[in-house]
Amino acid sequence: MARDPSLSAINCTSCGAGLDLLGGGRVMVHVCPYCGTMLDAHAGYKALKQFKDMPRPDSPLRIGMSGTLRGAEYTIIGTIGLRERYGGQTWTWVDHQLYSPTHGYAWITLEIGHFIWTRRLRDLVWMSSATVERAEYRPTIWVGHDRYRYFETSNSEVTFAEGEFTWAPSVGERSTTVSVLSDTAMVSFTQTKTEREVERSVYLRREEVEQAFGVTDLPAAQGSHPLTPLIQGKNFDFLRITPLGLAVVCVVLGVLLGGLPGSRSLPATSVLASDLPVEIPFEITDVGRLSRITIEGDVRNSWAWVEIEVTDPDDMPVFAAGRGLEYYFGNDGGESWIENNRTGTVSFRPEKAGTHTLSLEISETGIWGPTQGDKAPVSNLSVSVYSGESNGAWLYRLGFVFAVIAAVPWFISYFQHQRRWAKSDWTDEE
Repeated sequence: MARDPSLSAINCTSCGAGLDLLGGGRVMVHVCPYCGTMLDAHAGYKALKQFKDMPRPDSPLRIGMSGTLRGAEYTIIGTIGLRERYGGQTWTWVDHQLYSPTHGYAWITLEIGHFIWTRRLRDLVWMSSATVERAEYRPTIWVGHDRYRYFETSNSEVTFAEGEFTWAPSVGERSTTVSVLSDTAMVSFTQTKTEREVERSVYLRREEVEQAFGVTDLPAAQGSHPLTPLIQGKNFDFLRITPLGLAVVCVVLGVLLGGLPGSRSLPATSVLASDLPVEIPFEITDVGRLSRITIEGDVRNSWAWVEIEVTDPDDMPVFAAGRGLEYYFGNDGGESWIENNRTGTVSFRPEKAGTHTLSLEISETGIWGPTQGDKAPVSNLSVSVYSGESNGAWLYRLGFVFAVIAAVPWFISYFQHQRRWAKSDWTDEE
């Protein structure tokens, strides 16, 4: 026999207390908040059984509160307290059953200060704890167009019941829940001895609860919840994608600029080491752009340190530097090896056009390994100068800065992802 839809209140058939009827036609039982008696809503509210000494869970939400959530008017019609024990630890949370005349039934869960919004899922999917135990890899399931990965299996029991419910809760009744998680939602497969339910849950912001029910004494959230949304500002995707694109552009432009040839200010000129020191004139026409001096020596299992000095058309020093030339080879255990650095380069940016002078001098030399008779460590140098060259080094540096900016939101997403999955009980076997 269905409940009379015209009823809005009854008296408890056990203690006589007045009880408001807030739920719809699917309500099966009503647990009296005064005496703890469960009343059968489909049999004239006949007393079924009585619960005693139930510890009331702490929650700012109460039966009878109404508010607009997710675009519909809902009323809290029931409260369930739940507990899980495992490995010497205990977790407790509160489920509030809600009813909307237009949108049916839903749940608000309060767990360590976090609010979760839950509704039944009609998709014909199911994942059991036995399926998880047999799996070699983390189980994955598709619900609609969303991919969910296994998160945890929990065993809970009812510790408190009050109000109207679409099922008949029993204090001490145990249930097993397998949960799978996507980026934005959790799907739970809950099974008791007689029933099973599939539900989808999403995070409910504190502001939504405050505005809907007019409460301001909400408990502080402790830690993070697996459904806690990722912290992403309105420019998150822009900061993640745009700087990365700019970094690529900088690298490409750096490669192109670095590959642009300059003009030859001094063709490759051979200089005998015995003639050093020498002065070699060369012309600079591109002021403000890079010029590059290249020196190569015929060192062979030897080394030489070359002193370089450049003066401008007014015979004023532009710079002085030194470069080492060396070349070694040998055989070790039947394997040949070579260390080669016969060429040294110096880049500078001239400020004046005209004839510059390059001075070369070898200040130190040496021979590695066995003596080579009268052979000198270096006997010949080849020197050339290019001017008007482009250098993409500053673009590479700028590209690195853009890459760092782009990496910040990626790292934020990674660490948030790791944190929300930290409580999963799945362990990948080695």
